[in-house]
Order: sequence, then structure tokens, then C-alpha cells
Amino acid sequence: GVQFYSAQYSYMANVSVHAAGAYAGIQGAPATSDWVNLSVEGGQYGILMDNAGTSSLAGISLTNQTKAAVSLSANGAVAIAGFHIVGTTGAGVVMAPFNGVPQLASVVLFDGDMTLGAGSSTAIANPAGIDLVVQNVWIDTPGALVQSGPDASGAVAGSGATDLVTEY
Repeated sequence: GVQFYSAQYSYMANVSVHAAGAYAGIQGAPATSDWVNLSVEGGQYGILMDNAGTSSLAGISLTNQTKAAVSLSANGAVAIAGFHIVGTTGAGVVMAPFNGVPQLASVVLFDGDMTLGAGSSTAIANPAGIDLVVQNVWIDTPGALVQSGPDASGAVAGSGATDLVTEY
């Protein structure tokens, strides 16, 4: 849909992408500014942030992705506030290594909700155990709420209904 690796003081606001059949609705990341009021319908990934500095996003709506609503890999600190994720059949948020190496400083997820589809395994997947803060996030998923670390032993299971993660 949109590929935007922005420089300092560049931002994106009030953008909607219909990405049915696409790889990613939005690929790139804000460098030192914010992205606000973005929505993506469809695609393998809603927002794919794979090479950026410190990034913040607010007012994000992601619907019906097949692999992950948000995929984070080569970034500094990332903060996402005020998000709505629904219908994704992969992970809601996945923090993946970049070229096999964990290259994320930290991730913060505030004030959001996720309702994941039947094929979902984990709402927030953090296999490399990167610093992660989750506050005030409602999650409805058939899988784990949060999985942090290389094995499933550290997974936080859900109740099978909608759960509130007040602080993780």
C-alpha cells in the first residue's frame, strides 16, 4: 500500500489503506516524529516496521491481516498508543529479529484492544524477549495473550474470553 521510511520531522496522518491481497498495508516507520490516525484493511501485515529509529504511532486501526497486524524488527524504541486490531489470523503484534539478530530497543503498547481470529496463536509474540511494556490492553484471542522468550514456557494464557492486561 504505502512504503514510507521517513526522515526526521516527517510524519503521516489520517491515511487509510485497503490492502486486500497485498504484502503490507504500510511499510517503513516514523523516524523522530509520529504517525497518527492510520487504518489498514487486509494484507499479510498491517504495519511492517523494519528499519527505523525511535518510533511512535497513535490512533491505529488494523483489520483482517493474515500474518500480523503489526510487525516490528529493526527499530529503536517503539510506542504504540490507542490501537484497535480485529480479525487478524496471525499475531496481533510480533517482534521479530532482523536478519536473524534482535534489533529492537523496547516496545510499549498502551490503551488498545485486539480481537484475533480463529487461526491466531499469540496476541503479542516476543520470541527474542525484547523489553516490553503492555498497559491497559484488552485482548480476545484463542491463543496466549503474551509470549516472551524463545519457548512457550513464559506465555501468559488467556481465559478464552476477553482479558484486560492492566500491566505487563
